[in-house]
Amino acid sequence: MNFNISPMEFGPRFKKLLEKYKVSQKKFCDDTNTHPGLTSRYLRGNEAPSSDFIFKAINYFEDVDMNYFFGTGAYSVNEEPLNYRKDPNKIIEEIEYKLNELKAVMPQK
Repeated sequence: MNFNISPMEFGPRFKKLLEKYKVSQKKFCDDTNTHPGLTSRYLRGNEAPSSDFIFKAINYFEDVDMNYFFGTGAYSVNEEPLNYRKDPNKIIEEIEYKLNELKAVMPQK
């Protein structure tokens, strides 16, 4: 799979994640079995990341939405990250709460 992502945009975004989570490039490479030279090229914006690398990054930083790397996700507008690993019961509770809020403001017939 090949993503259409600008190397010059990916590098800084990935670097921000490393800084945010206080993870060194070496630790990321060791933990994900990624070659440091390749990671360095991605960070510098010399090369577009492979889909394998993007998926490794997404899995490594668990609360990061894939769209972050493409500039269209929650992180790109400083909102809370999307979390797809939520407990289904918690999701149902949130939906019911929002539904009740909506019912409270809608005119009743």
